Amino acid sequence: MLLIAVVGAVLWWATTQRSTFVVRLIGGQPRILRGKVTSAFLAEIGDVCRRHGIASGTIRGVIRNGRIALSFSRGFPSTCQQQLRNVWTAHGWSALARAKRT
Repeated sequence: MLLIAVVGAVLWWATTQRSTFVVRLIGGQPRILRGKVTSAFLAEIGDVCRRHGIASGTIRGVIRNGRIALSFSRGFPSTCQQQLRNVWTAHGWSALARAKRT
């Protein structure tokens, strides 16, 4: 019973993380499902994922410690994740959660 409760709590926590945006790759094309991102970031997602051969998956913007961090579904290699994080922080988009608070 305890194991079921722990698994249920983990699933609940994972599904209730505050996502500021959700982008899904469908046929290699990034599409916004929820929230807002710039067209430049969508283009970067498409370019990076094409270079890595990724045709489907989900990228979320999750608020962590007052900043927006990227979270990836399975299937995104760590090198692809890091390239997208580099783009995200280089353009200052990760600071948006903090800017909205003030």
